[in-house]
Parts: sequence; structure tokens; C-alpha cells
Amino acid sequence: YSWSPYGRLDWPMPNVWFGVSVENQHWADERIPILLDTPAAIRFVSAEPLLAPLDLTDYIDCTAGCGIDWLIIGGESGPKHRFFNPAWARSLVAQADITACHIFVKQLGGFRPGNALEELPEDLRIRQWPR
Repeated sequence: YSWSPYGRLDWPMPNVWFGVSVENQHWADERIPILLDTPAAIRFVSAEPLLAPLDLTDYIDCTAGCGIDWLIIGGESGPKHRFFNPAWARSLVAQADITACHIFVKQLGGFRPGNALEELPEDLRIRQWPR
């Protein structure tokens, strides 16, 4: 716990989420261990813009309360967007499916972001866990 002008604060506070962005395996391996060492009510990873395949199996298991609780997946949007392969998203969904990790597939990216649910392939229309 810590002290504030309002008195003692229990840590982690139940309304505080901590997260990191990872765009490839290098940054996942750099940032996620730091995230997992940080006390937080909820820990999330924003895999966006996802620029390469990721293996998060060492980090994603939150059944013991110490892994990633939420995984957000998305491609880059805008006129200079970089390539996004939907297979990368499918792989992350499969990794998260075997745990209690919540999943949100945000968009595939591209010049015009596909934020509408009907614009995503049906198997990636994932907005929360359990599906």
C-alpha cells in the first residue's frame, strides 16, 4: 500500500489497469515481463499495430492471476499502413483460447480501418471472452 493526500491506498487499486503495446516478438519479450512484474488489478497487452507473428504462450496464462488478462489485437491503419496478416491474429486467438484471457480483435488495419464488426472475417469477430 501507499499513502496519498486522501489516505492509504491499497495496491493494486481495483480500478487501475496496466498495459503495454507490442508490435513484434522483440518488443513483447522486452515489455511483457516488466508488465507482469507490476502489481495491477488487470494487465493487458495491445498487440497493435501487429507487424509480425507473436508467441505469447509464456505470458498469456492468467489462470494463476499472474499473466495477461486482456489481449487486444489490431493492424495498423492509415495511408502508410504496414502489412497485417490475419493469420497472426488467428494464432493469438488460439493461444488465448486455452486460457482465461479476454480477447478483443479491434481491426485488421489498412487504408480504411475496419472497425465495424461486420467488416472482420467471422472467426475474428471477437470482442470479449468467453465467446
